[in-house]
Amino acid sequence: MQVRIQALLNVQFGLAECNEYEKSALTSDRAEPLNLRAPWTAGVPLVLLDINYRPHTTAERPTSSGDGRILWLRPSSEWEYLESLHSIGVISIAVRED
Repeated sequence: MQVRIQALLNVQFGLAECNEYEKSALTSDRAEPLNLRAPWTAGVPLVLLDINYRPHTTAERPTSSGDGRILWLRPSSEWEYLESLHSIGVISIAVRED
């Protein structure tokens, strides 16, 4: 799902304004967690799994600045995963109050 969402965002925002480093990060297969060398500043949002970074692992959690946005998927539990998909606009959650 991470790669699929990233691909859709890549098409929606376009990669024309991205440098080679940003294009590489945006089009990687994500078999390995991304190790960003600086805050994410590209105009295309970057989709990452929070379980690949601290506090779940020893890998530093990437940050963003300027126009950059990181969209976090949280697959630690089913509910957190659904909430994260909802927060980035992939699905809608309706909760019945009774």
